[in-house]
Amino acid sequence: METQSNGYFRPTNEIVDEVPNGALLLDLVNTVARKAIKDGFVDQADLIVGSKDYMRSSVIRSLFTRNYSWLVPNRVWVSSMCCYIVDNDIHSVLEVAGGTGFVGKLITRYLQRYNPGYDFQWICTDEDPPTKTFGSVEKLSAEEAVNKYPDAEMLFFGWWPYEGDRGDLDSSKAFVNSSKPVIVVGEGYGGCTGSREFWEAAAGRYWSDDMDKEGKLPELSVEYVGWGLESFDGIHDTTYLVTERKINGN
Repeated sequence: METQSNGYFRPTNEIVDEVPNGALLLDLVNTVARKAIKDGFVDQADLIVGSKDYMRSSVIRSLFTRNYSWLVPNRVWVSSMCCYIVDNDIHSVLEVAGGTGFVGKLITRYLQRYNPGYDFQWICTDEDPPTKTFGSVEKLSAEEAVNKYPDAEMLFFGWWPYEGDRGDLDSSKAFVNSSKPVIVVGEGYGGCTGSREFWEAAAGRYWSDDMDKEGKLPELSVEYVGWGLESFDGIHDTTYLVTERKINGN
């Protein structure tokens, strides 16, 4: 079923009960998350383990994503996001498909800690929020969120559901058409995040500026910005800036 919610977090009891040291690994994840909320970023060294212990890494990722976030907001990434926000004089960010609201919680905390007095609002929404959230997460689809908050100055979403509906494309176009920036975290074209329509609208950025099958240039330009984002083994998180595609793909 197509969806645009990142709120499909399952109870962790079955993982804890089925894997060796499940309770200890859950305690590790919860300890890292509590520290992250205090610091404003995840200390990835405490969370991400090497490829030599893939099973342990896989369990930790399952516990983290089901309780907190699909991406790992490390210090470099959070700092880079905050610098982009301040440098571009952005004072309100709308997040769609925000799940638990964990990412916005960390960014807001980091800004308050290192740029006190900066007037800022992070608006988190999700079509079907989980029971446990970190701050307010409004029950809104991407379309409803864009319509309710037309004055938001930037759009953000991370790990839009794989082959979900085209709300990621439509909400991005709404901001791009108003000359507002869109920041996206995901695995990129061909990865396991985002709707087919979104990546088809941006695919030309990666496969040259050739015409698509219908003889049209892709609608969006998606620029890799990176920002030091790292994740678990086998996961290829990347940060992108989405803008309007102009003449000759520039």
